[in-house]
Amino acid sequence: MAETLERIQLPPGEINNLPESVRDKIKAAFPPDSEANGNWVLVGTENADTAKAVNRAMDLYFLMFSTKRNAGREHDINQLIEIFSDNTLSSKNNV
Repeated sequence: MAETLERIQLPPGEINNLPESVRDKIKAAFPPDSEANGNWVLVGTENADTAKAVNRAMDLYFLMFSTKRNAGREHDINQLIEIFSDNTLSSKNNV
């Protein structure tokens, strides 16, 4: 069975209900005047290796995005899908 990633959108009103330690991390992630402070998605999985692969894929995405901006964006997304798929399959085969 294929493993799924669950994601939940967190509007600003729901963020205000989170524990203070989580709210502090959210506030620290962006400058206070950034519009990004209100746009969050929580991503979860049952497998720690998949969570690591998602973190790595996001790091690679932002690295590629910052260097290329919007040029070749679809190609970058396809590369991330390949990287994520390879990491997920490798972690399952090592279990």
